[in-house]
Amino acid sequence: MTAAVEDYARRLDAGLKALPADERERIVLEIRGHLAERGEAGVAALGAPEALARTFLQDWRMTQALAQSNPAALLLTVLDRATRSFGAAVIGFASLSLYLFALAFALVVVLEFLTPDYVGLWLHPFEFGGVTEVPTRPEILGWKIIPLCAALAVACWALAGPVLRRGAVRLIKRPVFAK
Repeated sequence: MTAAVEDYARRLDAGLKALPADERERIVLEIRGHLAERGEAGVAALGAPEALARTFLQDWRMTQALAQSNPAALLLTVLDRATRSFGAAVIGFASLSLYLFALAFALVVVLEFLTPDYVGLWLHPFEFGGVTEVPTRPEILGWKIIPLCAALAVACWALAGPVLRRGAVRLIKRPVFAK
């Protein structure tokens, strides 16, 4: 093997220090084998070893986050990858939006119990959003807003998880370097 291939393998190994030793060794051996076949052209085609290591680390973190049952860890991992992938940005934004909508609907349910005069749905041509004064128009939903918002909160929360998990799986299967 050439000195360039050995240097590449050494720098790749250094970039993969966060991985378990057996996983790191498997990756370095595989890349070293590809580089032994292709030589200097393989080194040029793969790009910087630090960038390749970062890709392996992000895929490993995504796999670890998928193995957990914590949606926050998975969401943070997807959002971290969003800096490099438009698909990850879309998946992260969609999932985060659904989780925030679920939180907002749940908050409406709680606030309807605490301040029923200030939470509701009114039809008025020039008002939208929260109110600080008791509206003069009649409220349309009344107490029906509680089961409606509770159902919407549950639906958003239930939809966010599969969107996030399926999207994360697709991100792992998608090759980062398409050459």
